[in-house]
Amino acid sequence: MFGYTGKWGTWFTLILVQLAIMLGFACRVSEFPCKGNNNICIPLDKYCDGRADCEDNSDEPKHCSVCNRTYYGDVGRTYTLKVPTPQWNRLPFLCHLTFTASGREQGDIVQIIFDSFTVGRFDEGMVDSDVEGYESNVNPVGELPGCPEGFMQLSELGRPFTGGSWCGKATGPQLYFSETTTVTASVKVFHPPKNIHDEKPFEFKIRYKFISQTDAVVRYGLPDKPLELGRVTPGTYCTRQFDECYRNKCHLQSPNYPGMYPRNVTCYWTIRQKEVPTSKHAMIAVSQENQHKALVKRSIASFNKTSRSIRAWSDCTGERDHLIFYDGSSTNDPVLAKYCGGDWLPRVVSRGPEMLVAFHSSPFSAPLQQGVPNRGFELDVDIIFTDSDSYDFAQGTKNTCEFHINATNPDDVLFSRRGRMGRIVSPRHTLPPNTTCTYHFHGYPGDLIWLSFTSYNLQILQQTIHDNNTLGRADLPPWITRLRMWDSYGTYVSSKTTTTTGLPPSPPPVVSSAAGGKPTTLNQSSYGNYYYSAQNPKLGKNIRVNIDNAWNPVDTYIYGPTQSSIFNNENKYSGYQQAGTGVGGKQSGGVVNGGISGIKESLNYISGSSSGKSSKDATSAEKTSVSLMSSKGKRRLMLEIYDYETPKLCDHTAISNNALGFNKLRPCSPLESYVSSGRDLKLEFHTHTGTALFPAQFSLNYEFVDTEQGGESWLGRRGEDPVPPLCSRVFRKRKGNIQVPRNVFLYGRGGAKNLTCLYRFEAGSSERVRLVLHNVTFGEGTTCTTDSDLHTGRPRCNQLDPEGRITELRLFDVPFRDVKIQLGCFCDNSSTLYSNAPLTFISNSRVMELTFTVNRLNISEDFADVFFFASYEFKRVSECRKRLKLKGSGGEDEIKYPMKSQDSSCEGLSWCIEAQTLEHSLFVQTWGSYLPIDPTSEDAMRCHTKNRLIIYAGRPLKPMRVVCPAQSGPRPTSLHIFSEDWTNGQPLFTNKPVSLVLEPILKEPGDIAFTWLEIYRTRNSLIQQLDLQSNASVMTGGTSGGNDTLTDIGFYPKESDCEYKCPELDACIAGNLWCDGHNNCPSGFDESEQECGSARKLLELPGGVFAALGCIAAAITACLIFCIFGLLRKRKKTVGQKITINGTLKKDFNKESLFIDPAS
Repeated sequence: MFGYTGKWGTWFTLILVQLAIMLGFACRVSEFPCKGNNNICIPLDKYCDGRADCEDNSDEPKHCSVCNRTYYGDVGRTYTLKVPTPQWNRLPFLCHLTFTASGREQGDIVQIIFDSFTVGRFDEGMVDSDVEGYESNVNPVGELPGCPEGFMQLSELGRPFTGGSWCGKATGPQLYFSETTTVTASVKVFHPPKNIHDEKPFEFKIRYKFISQTDAVVRYGLPDKPLELGRVTPGTYCTRQFDECYRNKCHLQSPNYPGMYPRNVTCYWTIRQKEVPTSKHAMIAVSQENQHKALVKRSIASFNKTSRSIRAWSDCTGERDHLIFYDGSSTNDPVLAKYCGGDWLPRVVSRGPEMLVAFHSSPFSAPLQQGVPNRGFELDVDIIFTDSDSYDFAQGTKNTCEFHINATNPDDVLFSRRGRMGRIVSPRHTLPPNTTCTYHFHGYPGDLIWLSFTSYNLQILQQTIHDNNTLGRADLPPWITRLRMWDSYGTYVSSKTTTTTGLPPSPPPVVSSAAGGKPTTLNQSSYGNYYYSAQNPKLGKNIRVNIDNAWNPVDTYIYGPTQSSIFNNENKYSGYQQAGTGVGGKQSGGVVNGGISGIKESLNYISGSSSGKSSKDATSAEKTSVSLMSSKGKRRLMLEIYDYETPKLCDHTAISNNALGFNKLRPCSPLESYVSSGRDLKLEFHTHTGTALFPAQFSLNYEFVDTEQGGESWLGRRGEDPVPPLCSRVFRKRKGNIQVPRNVFLYGRGGAKNLTCLYRFEAGSSERVRLVLHNVTFGEGTTCTTDSDLHTGRPRCNQLDPEGRITELRLFDVPFRDVKIQLGCFCDNSSTLYSNAPLTFISNSRVMELTFTVNRLNISEDFADVFFFASYEFKRVSECRKRLKLKGSGGEDEIKYPMKSQDSSCEGLSWCIEAQTLEHSLFVQTWGSYLPIDPTSEDAMRCHTKNRLIIYAGRPLKPMRVVCPAQSGPRPTSLHIFSEDWTNGQPLFTNKPVSLVLEPILKEPGDIAFTWLEIYRTRNSLIQQLDLQSNASVMTGGTSGGNDTLTDIGFYPKESDCEYKCPELDACIAGNLWCDGHNNCPSGFDESEQECGSARKLLELPGGVFAALGCIAAAITACLIFCIFGLLRKRKKTVGQKITINGTLKKDFNKESLFIDPAS
């Protein structure tokens, strides 16, 4: 039993050993085993290759064939196959070659190299232009249009059969890489070729290789950095989905990349960016700049070129392979571009986070028709993020391209530019053909829109190609791009003609050439095939001129030295604006002060109906190339340009992003920018061809200019000092806020050099103005400091450099017309000099004025750099009943502090003394001591009180004297103060009588008293002054007569012209002051006994009194009458002798010691 078992065990062991030996010498799946010797294996491509590789010739059996077999191979080896020429009398011929990569050592994909290919004939003319109708055109007997004699087809395991075919003769090697592990090449021949007697009427020789996926880095990328190729949609050949290409950059590869792609294949690649950061907007960009990665099949003639070229749109006929880019994820979305070959693919950008790219290859083709292998294409995908509230992309439906730029409320952004200015660039996404992008600018009431183009460029990427396969250019539009700009609302009516007659009426539309000056017409016929003609700037020197139908309202009111600049027109009425034409009239107040009436008038230079010359001008204007007026007259065409024409360019501002910075650039001038005449503006950009192959790019800066200044326009008063013409306002409402104007054209950034604004507050009777200054800043470069006046405690400006920049905010109390007393002055940025709280000022009268002045403005400064903000309200107080406007021959007044309750409303009010005639001067007497106008702390300590009396004079009003009031005592020091014309030798005659303003500064108990006189010169002092002026006139080249001549014409007074004279003043006073019971002369001479004794007083009684006394005396007794009459005659004679010395001093007159003003 055990022996039997051992016998079978031995046999079993021998069998196992034999099997192990046999398996050890077995051939691999990629090899063919020779039958005669099991130890010899040959590659599968050696089978039936016409040469015996096995010793027993088992690899070359009789009637063998390379067709209808499956081929395997090893990685790293190259195999060769050649299909023999079919027997032409035994057609049809069918040959299937299947190549399988079984994994690992046998590879993952198959590479086929077509070294020689001549199969049938490729008849390009037989291909239907309708690509999608090829399946219906299949001939039932096997003959296909395009490949009538035979073809080769490729199919892969697990992928739908496309039915595409290759036929004809290739001129070089071509590569094919499988998408799957198994690919079958089927060669079919139906008819013998017409050139059957040629040397090689049929040839099919290939090499094939098996490649592992790790080695296929061109398709799949490096093992540690694989390429994102999307997800294949089941049941399709090459449709893929791409998501989140922002994290991993996606690549769109043609099927079987990097080899030739199948025929009659349609691929849809959907790209989506689902995750978008907050406040961002995503756009998809597809492009390829490398020529070797953008190989779409082209004709041979397209390679006979000297520059890079692109085929697109009408060049993409039915037999050409093409790519279609959709602006969305559906074929119903707008088409951005249709591309069918070229040296590169320009960037195509969707407007949203989705894009669909469709690829279709023609059903029939020759494998290779040029010397460069067709390796397919690979497109790069980029995700572009932009701000969701920007104007880089069009919002809304995909069939519209509309932008609405709305201004923010200027009151919400007092000192900033946020929401009031910005930059707009042309849409960053591709525009489909025949698209119009419209930009609507909407401002607030009182706004203007200021536009300045920083760049404008048109590129033509699709150059003209002359070959037999290129369609004619008759279908091209007459122009590529058009840019229009309208002012305000309305409907545009275009009237194109080919010629113009004469010049348009004044002011004409700007139609000029770069060469200078000659009027040019917009000839529509000249635009035929413009960008392929010699007028193209890229093709020659004949650059087209700019057609600019723009009227720029900024020229009329701000910029100098433009023709009608307001700075070139002086105010002939000294601040009083006369209603009428010109800048000083309607136009100056129109735009800057918030209205547009003047602008509208100046725009009406083309009217619908007129007579005479105006009618002819209107007719001529209607014949011009572009109609500037709309049918309703509400919208005006400011600009219309085509293609390479450019708008006004302010291109130097385009360098603002570099190290220079925006604030180092000069502002845009009227010749470089556009300004609307109203609150709305419309900009329209139209592209006929789309921007994929004709990218038109522009960038512009926009700003909403706020012309509102609050209050009402203040034109000044006749006879007063002129007011700033552009920035003068008056406020009469009970309360409100004020600030600097936000009109940029009044600042350096808008082209102005100096800024001066006046704000006037007019309260009602029995009211005062309370103003609160919240903040103020003057920018950089100020050479002034703000300190406190030691006399009044008010802020004042201390200019360190008289030649430096002036930056001042001044507050004035206006108690009387043309009288302004300064309440404070600020000139630096230290508005917290006194406290961190806002500063409050209360006027002493019903009118207050604020002036804001900054000169030498920097080209970057505007209302965000130089500004102030204040609020005001009117406070009711009781009316002061004292007479403060003093006018007459003389008088006196006194004020005591604290004031009585009935006089409390007069606290802080000033006296204004004004002469009655131009020839008279003024004299004021008060008691105390003089103090310096600009005191030091030691000077201020010299005064025993904080009270002051400040005397102002001159125009403009300025401090003349500062008086420390005298203490109460028996003999206070008398001060004599004369008006300036009395002492400084000014001309006698001015346009207004002289005046003095006396302002009491009351801070502690005390009193201030003064007397005043209206005086005029004696004959001697007048001769002295006239002689001085006459001598000065002679020295300066003038002529002067003698004193006799001056006397003859009435300049010198006669002896009787100064009957009443104050000898200590050497001045004449009014006669009604003489002997009136008050000491008017400082010495009291007018009330002395010599001048006002009892005899003189009796003499000056009325004559009726004497007559009455005579009648009474006559009634009593006739005798008494004769006695009285004799007595009166005797006395009259005595009085007549005394009259001769009136007006002069006696020799024995005892002069009292007087304190005389040293300056008098």
